[in-house]
Amino acid sequence: MSQADVGNESNNEFYSEEESNDPFFQLSQNEDSEVAGQEASEDLFLPAISVNRNGISKRRPLETLSIPDAAFKQAANLHDGLRFEHWDHAYSVLLDYGQKEGFAWRIQDKKLDKNGGVYKYVFECRHAGNFQSKKKTIEPSQQRNRKSVKTNCTCFINICWPLSAPRPSITKLNLTHYGHELCPDSAHFINVYRQLPQNIVDKVGF
Repeated sequence: MSQADVGNESNNEFYSEEESNDPFFQLSQNEDSEVAGQEASEDLFLPAISVNRNGISKRRPLETLSIPDAAFKQAANLHDGLRFEHWDHAYSVLLDYGQKEGFAWRIQDKKLDKNGGVYKYVFECRHAGNFQSKKKTIEPSQQRNRKSVKTNCTCFINICWPLSAPRPSITKLNLTHYGHELCPDSAHFINVYRQLPQNIVDKVGF
């Protein structure tokens, strides 16, 4: 998806300078128990903010998006079960992963829960699917032989946030691409990355 097509971001801030109020906290796989002295993996450090099930909004300016530094470490280790604090946190991780790999995501599907919040996003590579003309008949002499960006690529990620869960997590993914090249050196020319403000560009590391 051109970030794709995948949308732009939202207002999120992560506060704290006191170590005792550090907004990044360690989550254990079993939240009923704590293992003292155990070193946490990168995917378990999440920003502590209020729960907001609003989905990714394309109408919110990118300049207001605050991406936690931990997001860029998570992007190097996408896996089934990886948890995020909220939808924009998840989206920022996918932005970083897509830029580093050299492709763009798009939102293939979005589902709402009974309260109107988003409980599922399906992200896919913008090269997924096959091109189908919307015109029923085309005169060969008038047909434009422009190559489609769709190559039936198989890369996708499902992220779900059930009402019973405290935060969204990856439930299924396939990071294998098909039918196109990955171009990390020229990813900054992709539309979604061209629109990123300087503060985010500095974090992503173009």
